[in-house]
Amino acid sequence: MKRPLPTTALFLLIFLILNQAAFAQNPPVFSQFFANPFQFNPSYAAHQGYAEANVFYRRQWLGIDNTPTVGALNLQTPVGRNVSLGLTAYSDKTVLLTTTSVLATFAYRIRFTQHHNLNFGISGGVGFNSFDFAALEDTNDPALAGITQNNTFVNGQFGVNYQFKNFNIGFALPKLFDSQPNSVSQFNDVKMSKFDNRFGSASYTFKLGSVKVSPYIIYRSLDRAQDQWEGLLHVSIKDVIWIGSSYRDGYGVTGFIGLNLKGLLRIGYAYERATGDISSVADGTHEVYLGARLSHRNREDEIFAMKQEQDSLKAVAKAEKKTAIPPADQKEDSASIADNTPASKVQTQDIAPPNVNAVKTEEQNTKKAPEQTPVVAEAAPAVEAPEETIAEEHALGHYLILGVYQHPDNAKKQLSNLRAKGLVPSILFQAEKKYYYVYVFYSTDRQEVINQWKIIRRQNQYFGAWIYSAVGN
Repeated sequence: MKRPLPTTALFLLIFLILNQAAFAQNPPVFSQFFANPFQFNPSYAAHQGYAEANVFYRRQWLGIDNTPTVGALNLQTPVGRNVSLGLTAYSDKTVLLTTTSVLATFAYRIRFTQHHNLNFGISGGVGFNSFDFAALEDTNDPALAGITQNNTFVNGQFGVNYQFKNFNIGFALPKLFDSQPNSVSQFNDVKMSKFDNRFGSASYTFKLGSVKVSPYIIYRSLDRAQDQWEGLLHVSIKDVIWIGSSYRDGYGVTGFIGLNLKGLLRIGYAYERATGDISSVADGTHEVYLGARLSHRNREDEIFAMKQEQDSLKAVAKAEKKTAIPPADQKEDSASIADNTPASKVQTQDIAPPNVNAVKTEEQNTKKAPEQTPVVAEAAPAVEAPEETIAEEHALGHYLILGVYQHPDNAKKQLSNLRAKGLVPSILFQAEKKYYYVYVFYSTDRQEVINQWKIIRRQNQYFGAWIYSAVGN
């Protein structure tokens, strides 16, 4: 059975709402920051590289009427190599006042390395305040005189976070514009806030086998209210179950537990024990979280693929410009790699491809190689390549390369390995540099080779494939 809110507590809450000096609209506070940091800081939009949707619902002091409740929904997705977009909506109800806001987010990533980056995010939108005067017995209270029942305000947020491997630190301004719930006009004047509302976080993840332990430090400054510090410990077991606890200054201890279902659906629950005078009449605060992944591709994979494409096209451009031979210290002996690696595990991308020398002889200028069979072919058994498959002279044109070796035996191993996977490879020998190139497609039309390069990457995942161009003087 629900218990009525004590009269003194009701008057106190009404006073806080109507007194702007003591109360101003703040973004909703949730306990499970780790589950969706984008809710607190716009720079975290799609920070894991996936499109996802997240829902929070929080009910304070369960067991009594008219207690604060808040719900939030956000969508976020990467839209390019360094750009993410997001959409956030939340509704916060406190006794007589309901605040609803919708914000759109733009986030940008400055990438130093794969796990070292700086992220920025900015959000903008509108909010709506609505007073429930019908819930009051006396609507003629002088404190309510002139206040509109509904008003609109401009909302905005800014955030930044820095990541280096397992360390992350972030800072946000959750309230860029001033807003007055007890406004006498239907639209609040647009003016910048004093940035009294601030949010900061820092975390580090320790990996202990299948267990990840992540301590967090969280800081909140809610306008003129007392600053809040929070310590949080999150433990993930096999990326399936998470448990943990936090302590927030002035509010007490929160415990939480959650489940990650195949990385596609996340469910979390948090309980915060009531403290102070309210604990005698309330049962505590309950919070539920639900998150769903909407895409299967990580942005990191997309970035890696795009980088490989750029590198391969640069190799073609360098070949056409007949760049100089690299220094000796850049010539890695691929035999030292392949000799210690089974044929089924040869990784051509570990071997730096050489720069291309122009073919100089008149005989090479006139000789043409037959058009190669398309990349995708029926599977063939793994066999040793005969000696005559190695051509010491090659025609002008463009070759799709899957391996470069200094020892012919290693080139033959890769040849057999590719045949077993359904490809039709050949070997050519670059006499001047003494390299053996394993290629799967040849054409005098560069665009045709580029098209085949895209196909083989998409179908066979040979991300280290590149294009070798033999051009005349």
